[in-house]
Parts: sequence; structure tokens; C-alpha cells
Amino acid sequence: MRKKIILGIIILAAIVGAVYFNMNYAVVEEYCHEYDSHKHIVRTDTEKIDKLITCTPSLKKYTNLKSLSVVANSETNFEYLSQMNSLEKIPIFYFDGYCGSLKNLPELPNLRELTVFGSLKTYDTFTISAENKHIFSNIENLDLRVFHDIDFSSLNYFENLHTLYMLNINNDLTEEQIKELQEKGIDVKIS
Repeated sequence: MRKKIILGIIILAAIVGAVYFNMNYAVVEEYCHEYDSHKHIVRTDTEKIDKLITCTPSLKKYTNLKSLSVVANSETNFEYLSQMNSLEKIPIFYFDGYCGSLKNLPELPNLRELTVFGSLKTYDTFTISAENKHIFSNIENLDLRVFHDIDFSSLNYFENLHTLYMLNINNDLTEEQIKELQEKGIDVKIS
């Protein structure tokens, strides 16, 4: 009888442990080098993931995240971020070309900092369509890296923009456009 009780306790502990692990931990994909990845287990109540990860269904558990670095391509589905209402900062690294994939980015009410890295392999233009402009209205700091060109009209969708940082690969913005942004109170930094 005692063996059955002990066995029952062990089985119950295993079930409770499995449920706890499933609720409080998730497997995310961590990128070490371009296209070289392995699985990484992270607590779901964490506020920051510093590793570059892909957008996978397991991200739905990370509702407390304030900062997340995402590896993306033209097929990336950002809808997995839709429950992350605490997210304040997101750098997005595109390895297969930009292709305007920010159109899939869900509205994140606390998102204040957005960094977008275009691809070194393609001549990308940073542009946002008018139908998605509401997604970017809360962004205060925008950092655009490795873009061949910037669609100036897209910058108008960032209604609360305070700082715009650009890595100048091409003649992204004219002096007149920079002056217009500065007159709106936007600190434009180009390096």
C-alpha cells in the first residue's frame, strides 16, 4: 500500500511540475549566427529577451515583455506579438530583405522605441502604408539602419516622434526634409 501511495505522490508531482513548466516557461528560438539557431527555454514572466529570436507561437506567452529583439524576413508573422501590451522596445533585424513586412506588426499600445535593420544584401526602402499608420503613432524613438532609401511621407505616421536616428548609406533625406522634421521638434541624428 505504501508503494502505491509513494508512486501516486510521484505521479502527482510530475503532473503538477509539467503543468507549472508549461505555464511559466516557453521554448523560443535563439539566433547565434545568421540562420544558425537552437532552442532556448526562457521563463515567461521575464521582461526582456536580449537574444535575437524568431516570431513563433510560443511568444504568445510573453505578455510581460518590455523589450524583444526579433529576427525577421519577408514572411515573418508579427501577429504572435499581439498579446504583448507591455512591449516598449523592439529591434527588428531583417535577414532576407525588408519587403515592407512591418505591415503585419500589431498595434502595441506601449511601444515607444522601434529599430528596424534592413538587409545588407538588398537595396531596401523604408516605407509604411497609410492603412497601418495607427500602429506607429506612439513611437517616440525611431532608428532606421541599413536602408538604401527612406520614404519621407512614411515618417509622417510617427505622430509622437521625438528622435529619428538613421545610418546614412545613401542620401536618405534632403536638407529640406531634415529641416522640416526639426521644425516639428524631431531630433534628427544621421551618422
